[in-house]
Amino acid sequence: MNNELIIIVEDDLLIARDLKETLEKEGFKAISNIADYDTAVKSIEEHKPSLVLIDINLSKTHEGIKIASFLNELNEIPFIFVTSCNDKVSLE
Repeated sequence: MNNELIIIVEDDLLIARDLKETLEKEGFKAISNIADYDTAVKSIEEHKPSLVLIDINLSKTHEGIKIASFLNELNEIPFIFVTSCNDKVSLE
């Protein structure tokens, strides 16, 4: 089993569950049920994951961008944006 931990920051519970199940099938540990900035930061600081998957639009805001900025300041943990949005603002 892989010891890599991935945190999933996603406010759509079905998408979060699907991502978690997919990652766990591939041998990763995954934490989900994180859907806001404060919970994400607390979980990142506590668990020191290898990777964070971040939904850009959390609760119809761009809090995902704020989480990415926090991770960039740490300069230790990579992240990948995930989104189902295809509007110009989200893609930029």
